[in-house]
Amino acid sequence: MSAGGSIMLAMTLSGGIAGLGGSFEVVGLIGQMSAGVSANYGFSAIALALLAGNRPAGIVAAALLFGALRNGGGLMQVQTGIPLDLLLFIQALVIMFVAAPLLVRSMFRMKARPLDVGSPL
Repeated sequence: MSAGGSIMLAMTLSGGIAGLGGSFEVVGLIGQMSAGVSANYGFSAIALALLAGNRPAGIVAAALLFGALRNGGGLMQVQTGIPLDLLLFIQALVIMFVAAPLLVRSMFRMKARPLDVGSPL
C-alpha cells in the first residue's frame, strides 16, 4: 500500500465531501451563497492549531479561549461601545506572539534553545 496514494485518496475524498457539504449549504433554504455562511472558521482553526502547537489538549484550551473571546465580544460591544474589531486584533496579537519565535528562528536559521531542566519555570 502506497503512503502517497493513501494520502492523495484521503485528500480527494475529504475535498469531495466538503464540496458536497458546501453545495447542500448553498442549495438549502436560501438557494444562494450568503455572506454569513462561513464566519472565518478556517482562520480560527489555523490560529487554534498554531496556538496549541498541534496538541489535542492545547487545542481544547485554545478553543475555549477563542470561544470565550468571540462570545464575550458581542456583549462587550453592546455594553461599552468598544468595536468588535478589537477582538480580532487581540486574536492577531496572540497568534503573532506565539508564531514570532518560530518565524524569527526560521528566517535567521537559528536552532531552538534546549530547555533548562533546573529552572523553576
